[in-house]
Amino acid sequence: APPNLNKPLGIKPKQKAQQEVKTVTDETRKRDLRSILANSDVEAHLRSKVADNWLRIFKEYLPKLDHMIEFYPFLVHSFSMEPAKAFHRMQVWEDNLFQLIPEHRRKEFRKKLAFEIQKHGTPEYVAEKVTNSLSLSLS
Repeated sequence: APPNLNKPLGIKPKQKAQQEVKTVTDETRKRDLRSILANSDVEAHLRSKVADNWLRIFKEYLPKLDHMIEFYPFLVHSFSMEPAKAFHRMQVWEDNLFQLIPEHRRKEFRKKLAFEIQKHGTPEYVAEKVTNSLSLSLS
């Protein structure tokens, strides 16, 4: 007898994998900030206050703070007492270089350029870096 094609085979259709939603709490942020600050020049008894200061400053911009903690911990470390400077430095590089790089390669480039990112934060410097990089890759 021919198979009954109307009968369910017990195979469920593949469902799209749900994107992992990352929920970050202020406590998690504070813990991560204190961990980054542990290797900085900030004295141990001040680390919690410095972390609180970062949270207060970025309270309206928590996604930006989360981005900085995840991808630019070296800026939090280097500019622990200057959160605005760290943020500005991150934005200059994000806006002038990393938006030009495919997302899957950005982490690698941030790591390679960490020292330069810490030292140079002007759009002109980043633009020159992009121009030089492009001319090298095209030659």
